[in-house]
Amino acid sequence: MRDQKKTILFLIILAALFSAIQVPAYALDAPRVKAEAIVLADMDSGVILYEKNMNQMRSPASLTKIMTGLLAVEAIERGDIALDDIITAPSNCWDGMDLDSSNAEILPGEKMTFKDYLYCAMVKSANEACNVIAVTLDGSIQGFVNRMNLRANELGANHTYFSDTNGLSNENHYTTAYDLFLITLEAMKHELFVDAVNTIDYEIEETNMHAKRYLNSSNALLCQDGLYGDGYLYLPASGVKTGYTNAAGYCLVSTAEKKDMRLLAVVLGCGGVMNTGEEGYGNFSSTISLYDWGFSNFEKINVTSMGKIVNRAPVKFAKDNATVGLRAVADIGFLAPKDLDKSRISAEISLDESKLVAPIRIGDILGTVTVKIDRNHYASAKLYSAENIEADKKELIKAELSELFSRTEVKIISAAIFALLVLIIWITLKYKTEKKRHMSEIADAEERRRRERELRENMERNKIAREQIDQYRQKEN
Repeated sequence: MRDQKKTILFLIILAALFSAIQVPAYALDAPRVKAEAIVLADMDSGVILYEKNMNQMRSPASLTKIMTGLLAVEAIERGDIALDDIITAPSNCWDGMDLDSSNAEILPGEKMTFKDYLYCAMVKSANEACNVIAVTLDGSIQGFVNRMNLRANELGANHTYFSDTNGLSNENHYTTAYDLFLITLEAMKHELFVDAVNTIDYEIEETNMHAKRYLNSSNALLCQDGLYGDGYLYLPASGVKTGYTNAAGYCLVSTAEKKDMRLLAVVLGCGGVMNTGEEGYGNFSSTISLYDWGFSNFEKINVTSMGKIVNRAPVKFAKDNATVGLRAVADIGFLAPKDLDKSRISAEISLDESKLVAPIRIGDILGTVTVKIDRNHYASAKLYSAENIEADKKELIKAELSELFSRTEVKIISAAIFALLVLIIWITLKYKTEKKRHMSEIADAEERRRRERELRENMERNKIAREQIDQYRQKEN
């Protein structure tokens, strides 16, 4: 019976770089897995390869401690506390616990390092250690639980609500397979967390209340002599956390790596010895079946790699007409069914022409590369400049001037200046013309006066001459 969903959500996504897009499903035979809720995902891209009831709200049991461990590691990374800080177990560290629940025999008043408490929680699944971590970091168990819920919301785990630090609560304490995937994906980014959940055995030195103690992992995928027997060792596996209560059933979140594939699996509500009476433990066998199915049916397809020049583009005003190399900001790869026709995959480049103008500096974002299968958009990543491109200064100045004078406001100002110049020239010419005319009138008047003066002088001379002639004639007669 194929009661599982056969939808493969082929989401090509790189956490801070790609935008998630749901695309058409590929028809693969579903894995034969007996679990109430399932997620199998590609850790590198965020692709959900297979899911069943992944948004169904369920009790997580000790998978709760993934969030507890994440907050503890983030506190260490912030410098709020150090691994070797000595912490005294508070009086309420056993609150909410039964004597037979998973514990590391930590007693109120016992002094251990913060690292010891963290490893008790993540390796031995010690419930009281989670309460010690809570009180140490937030002053109270409830204060820490509030922060767990806030962090879940920040990670997009919107169907999660925690009521305690360890998962013992059966009421009003729930999450989903998908939310656990989101929380674990974040936790596995932290090296301290990875080290803790991959630890098979851990030694606690003698304390003020106990002799030396030895912790063994409850994850049967990692060890052969653990709590759940030696029949589930899976060599590609690493981390993360087991869980069991009557309400939750047998649960497991884990990761596995083979060649260039890294998978993350969440299985909830599996059967086993204590709940269904069946032999074996379904959380481990189901997880192994999921991984075998994933590794057998999928392969990594690399479209391009970070640092590789995927294309070159012309640059306006570049010195010597240089072109710029384009590189993707990260590897672009995804898991696809092995029988996918690779010719259907294409990579298209879209460039921002406004940014392809010299000068360009290394690291400038210039465009986008988009991965498509057929006509479906699957993923996109930014492209950046692989080199410095210098500008041709003469051409750049010409272009800048051309661009400057093409602006409307500059055209208006230029027209106003031109009109002003024309007005000034007209006024100047008119002034010169008027001045020339005035000077001409002055000259003409002066000439008239000169001629009148000469005329008067001539008339006076003629008069004198006539008088002299008359006097001479009178004397002669």
